[in-house]
Amino acid sequence: MENGADDYIRKPFNQTVLKAKIDIMARIRAITQTIQMQNIELLRVHNLINDEQKLADQIYVELVNKGVTASPILHAFHNPADLFNGDFVIAARSPWGG
Repeated sequence: MENGADDYIRKPFNQTVLKAKIDIMARIRAITQTIQMQNIELLRVHNLINDEQKLADQIYVELVNKGVTASPILHAFHNPADLFNGDFVIAARSPWGG
């Protein structure tokens, strides 16, 4: 067992027990392979979401900054949205929205 074995069978062995152990090992192998494939897919989706978030952030900052620098009366505040999921922009020519 210290050499990496997961199980052992003593002689003489029962064929029913041997078949059951082989089936269990095959099931463990299939589950392990499924988990590995799911982890690869999860990492791919995670990286895709991060890339899309970076792109969206660059586009948002570019658009907002162009709008702010074009007008001396507009100001932009960039704060992370911990409780609100999304971007929120309000722009008005006067404090009353006119």
